[in-house]
Amino acid sequence: MPDFVPVKALKKEPLRASCAIDCAQHCPMDILLEELHEMGDVDVLVVGVGECAYYSRKMPFPGGRRNWAYQLEDREIIFGELSGLDAALARLTADNRAAVCVSTCVPSIMHLAVPELIARKYPSVACVEAPSFQGISPTDSLETLYCALLAGAPAGQDAGVAVWDEAPAGLAALRERLRAGVHIVRSRRFLGLLRERERAGAGVWLDDYSFHPLDWYARHAQTLRLPGGTLEAMDALTRALAARGPLALRGPFAYEFALYLCHAGAQVRRVSFGDFHRYAYERCLKLPEGILVCPENGALEAVPGEPALDFTPDSEEIARLRGSGRLLFLLRRAEEICH
Repeated sequence: MPDFVPVKALKKEPLRASCAIDCAQHCPMDILLEELHEMGDVDVLVVGVGECAYYSRKMPFPGGRRNWAYQLEDREIIFGELSGLDAALARLTADNRAAVCVSTCVPSIMHLAVPELIARKYPSVACVEAPSFQGISPTDSLETLYCALLAGAPAGQDAGVAVWDEAPAGLAALRERLRAGVHIVRSRRFLGLLRERERAGAGVWLDDYSFHPLDWYARHAQTLRLPGGTLEAMDALTRALAARGPLALRGPFAYEFALYLCHAGAQVRRVSFGDFHRYAYERCLKLPEGILVCPENGALEAVPGEPALDFTPDSEEIARLRGSGRLLFLLRRAEEICH
């Protein structure tokens, strides 16, 4: 059975269950190619060894787009000689189409100067370093992708509100979206972009992926277009849960819900969830030290006087909802389970 550990003992590393009992995860290269496949207006060059070249080509891009792979040879890996890659990049950029270079494990291990080559000679190419040994989850690479794709693109020049959600969008549409003055982020893939643009002071950015104290929602209710009565319902439900004593939470976003409840004065003893990635790790570290966490979706054993709120049956609905809508749903389901 998966173990619960004190939040401060949570390790910043991928969970490596035995392949005898757990399916292997896709590597970051595969996650990035799936994302780029849906964008519709970007070419790709994967740089890696034979396995990378083979698996990357199993995902053909439609509409005349290029999904190329450059297979490194021994002399390039050992001596760092990149004239062949230089020639491939020259071909890829000859017609000035948008392109991404995905640099995989071996270039990173051997410290090959792929990013430096691209920065020096091919500034129009977005270079994404995506070795599978870095990060906690392969999906963490999506934040890196969008930061690289939109680096230097003008932002905050127009009026209006842009929503950054899960819906696929091409690069041209993303660059146009970036011009809005106010940005609402509802997808984890864009949180890195939010942090970069906030530091640069490029427009107003609202993180509606994370949960916040109620006063944050009150300040931004109009921009977020919260339905009437939402804040009052959230406040009443939060107060009721905070008065119930110690709680145990399990399911999608349990760590996020626990952090929200703790800020509201509730007591949370145990938190179990199944999707462990960089964001989940960072949020868990903000929880009070006495909380026990299990990032392997461990079952909540019954403890007298500690209501167990298990949201796993609601996983599909929780995944469908966004931001404040997701928080309100969890509050309502928690109250239903307690009754």
